Amino acid sequence: MIEGVNINVKMKKLRKVIIGMYCAVAVVFLAFPMKKVTAETVYLQSWALYDSGMHIDYKNAGSSYYSYVKNGASTWNKYKAGVFREDKWNTINDLTIKDVNVENNINATTYSSGYIKFNKYNMSSKSTARKKNVATHELGHALGINHIPYSNDLMYPSDNGVYKLTVTDKLAYDSAYSFFKK
Repeated sequence: MIEGVNINVKMKKLRKVIIGMYCAVAVVFLAFPMKKVTAETVYLQSWALYDSGMHIDYKNAGSSYYSYVKNGASTWNKYKAGVFREDKWNTINDLTIKDVNVENNINATTYSSGYIKFNKYNMSSKSTARKKNVATHELGHALGINHIPYSNDLMYPSDNGVYKLTVTDKLAYDSAYSFFKK
């Protein structure tokens, strides 16, 4: 009989723990509700580098990271074909890729004047995945996409090694493309 009472006491304690856990989870979900990403929650820049045909023609100005740019352009083009194009003799260049060497914590910067400048000071020590991430991320800025506050997205403000488009990145791209197409 004493063993039976012990088991009942333990079961009651276990039920209380489980109910407490459910309550804690409910409080977390109420305090921090999951946000559905919509066009209204996507961050767009005030500029993009599309030409009048909604393309971005890019060329290399001696960058060591040009192969990563080509890879990043391919990533974006797999989602929306033909937006990034390597500059040819018969196209007007919209984006020039070059390197700088500055002792700071910036990997690369995309400028509204039509440049992506990779900082060799930081980029030279990055892994292949991180170089792909930085190049593809910077091309996202050329598309008019600002930083996205979710750490698993390509357009997250910090170098996170992601170089494939997430649902949020694609939504941001769709929003930027339609916004700048007007």
